[in-house]
Amino acid sequence: IPHFLALPALGLAMVHAQVVIWVTLPGLILYVTDKALQTAHRRTKHELVTLSPVPHACLIEVARTDFAAFKFQAGQYYFLRFPGISFLESHPFSTISAPGERTIRFLIKDMGPGSFTHKVRFLAELYGVEGIPKNP
Repeated sequence: IPHFLALPALGLAMVHAQVVIWVTLPGLILYVTDKALQTAHRRTKHELVTLSPVPHACLIEVARTDFAAFKFQAGQYYFLRFPGISFLESHPFSTISAPGERTIRFLIKDMGPGSFTHKVRFLAELYGVEGIPKNP
């Protein structure tokens, strides 16, 4: 939420000093474009297949609900959001799956108490899910 408080502050600064508009406008345009693209990409529905704790980490497996294969290249990453931790906060994680698979897997290392990854592993311990997609 503190990041969202910057938007009203920018608005007030723009009203106060006109030069602030020209300094912040490029960054603001990039921010709005990025959020619009993220929203467009969220339209693909996904299903949690596996959420299980492993020693010092957590294994997550996700499938698309349309059962199409995931298309990605090595080095790409996905922003994962866990509403049980924070509805607005998402973090980037790279996959351990091969391109073209029908499910995508993430191995998230627990970085210790207080970290986002520790909270993810705690969720896996509490609500672990094991299963497979419903359709082939």
